Amino acid sequence: MLIYLFKILNYIYIHFDFQGIILLLVLFYLLSFLSKKYCELAMRFVFFKYFAFIGIFWHEFSHYLMCKLTGANVSRFKVKLNYGYVIHQKPKVPFFGTMLISLAPFFSGLIFLTAVILLMTDISFDQLMFSLQKTGLANFLSLIVFVFLSIKLNWWLILYVYLFLNILISFVPSGQDIKNIAAGLIVYVIISGFVLWELNLLFVSIISVAIVFVICGIVILKIADTIRNLLHFSKLKNTI
Repeated sequence: MLIYLFKILNYIYIHFDFQGIILLLVLFYLLSFLSKKYCELAMRFVFFKYFAFIGIFWHEFSHYLMCKLTGANVSRFKVKLNYGYVIHQKPKVPFFGTMLISLAPFFSGLIFLTAVILLMTDISFDQLMFSLQKTGLANFLSLIVFVFLSIKLNWWLILYVYLFLNILISFVPSGQDIKNIAAGLIVYVIISGFVLWELNLLFVSIISVAIVFVICGIVILKIADTIRNLLHFSKLKNTI
């Protein structure tokens, strides 16, 4: 009996991708944390309070579209100025359907942001994809520098930056999204450790890129917040 137990444990140790799964979970919760921090920072600006509709709509529409793709009947779809929600039935896709619905804003958000980056810079699609395929902190930092140096300075840039900062809101998961993703990951982890380890690499890459985008957004808003505070301090100083 002990021999069979040892063989099973040894097989799991050899074939199960523990590192990839742990990294995937850590990156997902890191993205969730950073996205919430970004949203809290963004809502300090009156501009975002009243014009965050695009990001909110994109988030909820992504859920809605994935509901249709997974065969889940949508009973209610509502988007307002500063919030939205989708109420749906159980999807027809077993095991992963609910998780895919909850993850939809991450994937669609990356597609939207990629399009915005291509519009606001001189970077070609092939160049961007080649850069995203590289992993490691140094490569991500060099990618950020590469993107910023390639920005085209024109009046359209204001619109592109607004879209970039706004669509980052779509990355912010709700509490229900996190629960649905966590439940789906239990099934996914069991399967992926043996036969879907390549998908782990794909998800790790996608979430890593999303983290880079959110960090860029946080940095931009921090700079804007600092400038705003300095201008406010300067006005107070002049009135004294």
